[in-house]
Amino acid sequence: MTTHIQRAISDVTVEPDRPRDEPADQRWEEQARFERMQRRLERLRQRTRAEGFDD
Repeated sequence: MTTHIQRAISDVTVEPDRPRDEPADQRWEEQARFERMQRRLERLRQRTRAEGFDD
């Protein structure tokens, strides 16, 4: 059965901003810290690899 929708209506619930003294979600901070560590390790790996040598 074919359904045609001419207009879609949705409700949006806005949550208030968290207070500045409330800590952020630790999972996001841990994820960001992990990504920074991965980028540092990749830069170090690129910097110290020996191109043209058999390691």
